[in-house]
Amino acid sequence: MPTETTQLHTRTAVLRSLETECYRVCYALLGNERQSLLAAESTLRELFRDNGFYRLDASQQSRHMRKLAMRAAIRQHGASAAPH
Repeated sequence: MPTETTQLHTRTAVLRSLETECYRVCYALLGNERQSLLAAESTLRELFRDNGFYRLDASQQSRHMRKLAMRAAIRQHGASAAPH
């Protein structure tokens, strides 16, 4: 059984491999660096906690990340458009 440290390293490596793609998805939808960073961070945090995500193959992980990134970008856009 993998140790907690091994699981942390595995999760970190997977998320690092998707980090740029995640940001690009967010930026393509938002066109704003700050909002894109917030949306990408939210997506990566959600994926970090998703145990099932790490059982997917690489292409499925990418598809799932893109779906969550789009959702986070839409939420971020809504949050930035809300009256302050």
